[in-house]
Amino acid sequence: RMINGTQIRRILCRKNPFHGIKCERPTCLVCKEHGKGDCRRRSVTYQTTCDTCRARNTAAGVENTPENVGAYWGESHRSAVERSEEHLHDLRAQKEDSHMWKHKLLEHPEEDVNFSMKVLKKHYSAFERMVTESTLITHNHNTSNILQLQLQIRL
Repeated sequence: RMINGTQIRRILCRKNPFHGIKCERPTCLVCKEHGKGDCRRRSVTYQTTCDTCRARNTAAGVENTPENVGAYWGESHRSAVERSEEHLHDLRAQKEDSHMWKHKLLEHPEEDVNFSMKVLKKHYSAFERMVTESTLITHNHNTSNILQLQLQIRL
């Protein structure tokens, strides 16, 4: 049997039949223009970056660098789309522990902000996922993650 020139068995017998197909959810930060990866993957490490910083740099004719684009590294046992929905909810609710809300207050207090998410790696154990996140934070000296860590230490 054929659908649009593709045999049904070729679709159904794939390990991930949704690979390469965007989910088109309005809250998915992975399927946006600057996002990257499979938003349906579970047990992942990811990076969120500020699209507003990118737009500011483009308008000024400045190259995007880790120093001038807000970024955050995280890990989740849930899917990237589920985690991005949580991050957006926390931003809208103006939660103190939201890295997106903190970034908005520090860098774009008078502007609306937009973010994208990249899935960096799929993990097969919680330990591996957490070690990878810790390594990413340590090597990238990320302000958003450092603010998050300082808040956790005070509590």
